[in-house]
Amino acid sequence: YPKITAVFGREWVPGVDNDSHLTILHTPLQGLLGYYSSSDEYPRQVHQFSNQREMIYIDSTNLLPGTSRYLGTLAHELTHAIQWRADRTENTWIDEGLAEIGKKLAGYPSLLENAFLASPSISLINWPVVSSETQKHYGGASLFMEYLAQRYSYESLRVLQDHPANGIAGVEGYLQNTNSAISFNEVFGDWIVANYLDEPGNGRYSYNNRDVQVAVIDVVRINRTITGNVPQYGARYFKLKPAEKQVNIAFRGQRLSSIFTQDPPSGSHCWWSNKGESIDSTLTAQFELPHSNNLTLSYSLWYDIEESYDYAYTQVSTDGGETWEILQGNHSSMTNPVGNSFGPGYTGKSNGWIRDEIDLRSYAGQRVLIRFEYVTDNSLHGTGICLDDIAISSIGFLENAESKDTRWKALGFKRTKNSFPQKYLVKVIEVGAKNRVIDLWLDENQEGDIHIEGFGSSLDHAVVIVAGLDRISSSPATFEIDFGAPG
Repeated sequence: YPKITAVFGREWVPGVDNDSHLTILHTPLQGLLGYYSSSDEYPRQVHQFSNQREMIYIDSTNLLPGTSRYLGTLAHELTHAIQWRADRTENTWIDEGLAEIGKKLAGYPSLLENAFLASPSISLINWPVVSSETQKHYGGASLFMEYLAQRYSYESLRVLQDHPANGIAGVEGYLQNTNSAISFNEVFGDWIVANYLDEPGNGRYSYNNRDVQVAVIDVVRINRTITGNVPQYGARYFKLKPAEKQVNIAFRGQRLSSIFTQDPPSGSHCWWSNKGESIDSTLTAQFELPHSNNLTLSYSLWYDIEESYDYAYTQVSTDGGETWEILQGNHSSMTNPVGNSFGPGYTGKSNGWIRDEIDLRSYAGQRVLIRFEYVTDNSLHGTGICLDDIAISSIGFLENAESKDTRWKALGFKRTKNSFPQKYLVKVIEVGAKNRVIDLWLDENQEGDIHIEGFGSSLDHAVVIVAGLDRISSSPATFEIDFGAPG
């Protein structure tokens, strides 16, 4: 406890229960060694399953008190309790990476870094919403935070934890605070090189006092074209050790990335909730509803929402927004297994664009506010929800998100198109008596080439690293690399 709190500070004290003690509950857990639940930080009137105290859960079936594994898990979860006090909306990859640092500060190793090193082609920032698929992501986040700590100091990570910005923006704020004149993309690029090279010493491509090297690398030959994909802020490694002395390498990437799996059903834009942990995005408009027997709200929607934990709602208010009623559509769900839902809502995946409608006849003749709301918890998230072709029958209203002139008031929601320019980071490592790292320059079409020579003499081999650099999209980016002999 003193080692962790010396760097990150304390949890919320005296907390929701006005008691300075931290409760540790030993109980059988399914699929987890331990967890911290922020819902316990709220009164039961806010969250029905709250235990109304600062609390950590430890699996009594697989963890024996006093063992290294038990204490390491406890240190990780304690760090989460501290993080909630410091920044309740931080992204999962930051939270989990710092929690693994908390474990290391207490003297216990991360157990998941080898899973990442064995399979490094995963996104650092975009995690699957199924927790059983996140082990490699934990390992990657742990190594990234250790890299930052060794480059700038463990104590400096308090600045990152406390920074009000989240995700990449928070890391960039942290870098500015440490008087570092480099961007997140540059630090990320140095990190993915260090994960292969891990040069001796304390340089930008090294880890102190440990050996690190990614294990899965594609070995390529001359006169071959490789077509593949790479996660956003993930890396692919290609090793080249030809018999020829020279090689020409040409890279071509896709020009556009997408947020959603399908384009909006009409036009090019839709209203997107945004994505993140502990967010509450709303899209609200006022309507005068006539006396009519044909009064229906309909809309197209696409969603990818962490099932049973995060929800999107359609709501109506007749008192100017003082109170809200949640409306049930044909595709909304009443499931609420963990107590996070406030009523019928959209959760899980829509598997494409669908159409839903809601009967508004109960509000005929009234001035109403109609609101779409997206609420997430503080652990894992999907892409969110997007709305298009919002219509109300009998008043001739249709909002297709194509015009900036709109009656909708957006807080968190944003009007967006599906496609954005895709960027890449391509690095070439020349490995020999003296290693050299080269940034491959890419033009606006995300194309570039480089000539490498010296194989068999000054060079033992070369490694090409490819990473996607889109901060919004969760979809992998495709690319093509030609490895050719000069001719």
